[in-house]
Amino acid sequence: MGVATAVAISAATSANIAAQHAAESAARAECIAYVPTYKHAGATLEQIHYYAYCAEKLYPQPHDVDRNDVIIFKVALILIFIGAGVGAYLNRDDYDGPFIGALYGSVGMLLAEFILAIVVMALYFIFLG
Repeated sequence: MGVATAVAISAATSANIAAQHAAESAARAECIAYVPTYKHAGATLEQIHYYAYCAEKLYPQPHDVDRNDVIIFKVALILIFIGAGVGAYLNRDDYDGPFIGALYGSVGMLLAEFILAIVVMALYFIFLG
């Protein structure tokens, strides 16, 4: 690919991004003007949908976290605390003491969780992917 082609592609991409940004700004400005004048009483279905579109554009809601992800996170955190407790207990009489043992235990459990996640993902892609 020549330099002229690369420059043309870059310019086209930049123009496309600028056009998308301008369209997004125009749609946002239109929504800012529409939302205060909206009256729900007597509104058509199309007007209600457009109001909902504008409300989402002006006041976006954070994406909900999947319940399964929260459960997995909680289990991982509990296992890390268990690893810290076991590490502190096993190293209670060592020179390093229980605090370094807790650090070793939590890092070891985190590493074990990471390896388990990699194995589960590999098995998933091998058999179901």
